[in-house]
Amino acid sequence: MSLGGSEIGIIVILTIAAALSTACGIFFTSKQKKKRRIYGLIQTILPLLLFLPLTAMFPTIEGSAIVLVFCFWLLVGGLIVLIASFFTGEDE
Repeated sequence: MSLGGSEIGIIVILTIAAALSTACGIFFTSKQKKKRRIYGLIQTILPLLLFLPLTAMFPTIEGSAIVLVFCFWLLVGGLIVLIASFFTGEDE
């Protein structure tokens, strides 16, 4: 089984969405340690909660792979934001 054009498009869109979510979390919480830590925790927990409902929406092997890639990138982005919160300046 190989991925068709529509599946590749969905992967690209969801990966960009996960990257934009991470970038917005870092950009909009600059110099706000507490908010960045909360955002990182939410973004880390969210893929764990979304994986099963999304795999039910995309029941094929390709759909499950797409969901896995999206959740993985969302989890990695959340961890990046969470780690960045430890090096952020104090709250103003």
